[in-house]
Amino acid sequence: KNLWFIYAGLNVLCTLSFWAAGMNFFDAISHSFATIALGGFSTHDASIGYFNSSTIELVAGFFSLVAAVNFALFFLAWRSRSLMAIFRDAEFQFCMAVMGGLIAATCGYLYIKQKFPAWESVYHGFFQAASIITDNGLVTVGYPADWPTEVPLLLLLGSFFGGCIGSTCGGIKAMRFLLLFKQSVREIRLLIRPNAQIAVKVGDRPISDRVMQAIWGFYFLYVLSYCLFSVALATTGVDLVTAFGSAAGCLNNMGVGLGETAVGFGPLNDTATWLLSASMIVGRLEVFPLLLLFHRDFWK
Repeated sequence: KNLWFIYAGLNVLCTLSFWAAGMNFFDAISHSFATIALGGFSTHDASIGYFNSSTIELVAGFFSLVAAVNFALFFLAWRSRSLMAIFRDAEFQFCMAVMGGLIAATCGYLYIKQKFPAWESVYHGFFQAASIITDNGLVTVGYPADWPTEVPLLLLLGSFFGGCIGSTCGGIKAMRFLLLFKQSVREIRLLIRPNAQIAVKVGDRPISDRVMQAIWGFYFLYVLSYCLFSVALATTGVDLVTAFGSAAGCLNNMGVGLGETAVGFGPLNDTATWLLSASMIVGRLEVFPLLLLFHRDFWK
């Protein structure tokens, strides 16, 4: 019940912020539902770009990042009456560090390539990077078709990152990437000291080998699913940029493709549409629950 209150409260704050930024009330409440849920659906074909407002883009980018935080942390912050419960969390710190780096790279690249003036590069880059990395999928003016190719590619890769576990985002999630990074560091240290006993820890809590095995298994299956869906899409007749971009957009539940699907998925044929529908289900259920249905031990 408390999580419902938190979720509803964030929607109210987001609605009021959009309304104050210049949206009418209908658009404000519609986009707040899309933003907090990281669903990306807009009431306009041009998405957030329709409003041509820096304030609206900053609000949308900020609440995209808020929605990428583990909602259990909001509960802990509410109970303790302190935001330190959020800021001390190792996954939150790692997530914001990665997102901050990707947002800064996006803003800087837009300015260096002279796509936008300085201030426009900041607010367009902040909003678009936050929206794509968290798999929100709201877009601004000209994205991705008219932006420098490197930026959509960077953000497409960032969409696999997602946000924190326990948030509304898609993707692989920050905690899994954090543990994979720590495990990689551990393997390097074990090459230097093969007999050392080195635990993978998050904060002061050691992570069991069973959990690490599950994360490696999930990572492998997620990447394998992406490759299979991409290749399957390519066999339907679309080009490779469209195939790999569309598969990433749907598997990560981000909803923004590349190539032919840069401005929508309408150009795809029926077979490709069915494949992408399946990829959305696989990504949203995080692979394992669906694979259970096809394993004979599950039915015994």
